[in-house]
Amino acid sequence: MKEMQLPTVISPRTKESREWFLDKLKDLGEEENTSRNRRNTVRNKVAVTTPRVGMMYFFSYDPKGRKTLPYYGKFPLTILLEFNQDGFLGLNLHYLPLDVRQKFFYGALLNKASDKDFDDRTFFAISYEYLKRSRSSKAFRPCVKKYLTSNIRGKISHVPSDEWEMAIHLPIANWAKESESKIHRESLEKIGRF
Repeated sequence: MKEMQLPTVISPRTKESREWFLDKLKDLGEEENTSRNRRNTVRNKVAVTTPRVGMMYFFSYDPKGRKTLPYYGKFPLTILLEFNQDGFLGLNLHYLPLDVRQKFFYGALLNKASDKDFDDRTFFAISYEYLKRSRSSKAFRPCVKKYLTSNIRGKISHVPSDEWEMAIHLPIANWAKESESKIHRESLEKIGRF
């Protein structure tokens, strides 16, 4: 497989991004570009029964504390960091505004890919401990979330490494209780200077 080309910043509305997204819709026989179809595009892509640390996933989530949480994303884009007794710790990239997400992805995450093949064995060679020790980026801070296995609804969908770039641009977080702009503002406050 050819090596992934790494632009400095990629626009989510580029021709390449649109074509990738439309191809996914076509594969599923869906014609409308709705929020529900976007979720189904990824959810139905590659379902997994046993997630692995370092891989990127989409899933539908209904948090245990939804009544008391100030906000939450119902459809996280998450890099699995570690398992715990009742679920896992993940890095939900939707908590970052797109420009910061791109910088974090290309500057801090992609260089921690396990290899340059970008095939089905490629993963992010990162851990929560690594992120906490990293001096190069604080962008992970608002993204680290605990997910309970019992609160995942439906399938967990694996995002293959050759689709990571496109996945980080899909507008499918499906925020509950607050606007995306407010959530991103609060994330930037947690990060401080990035």
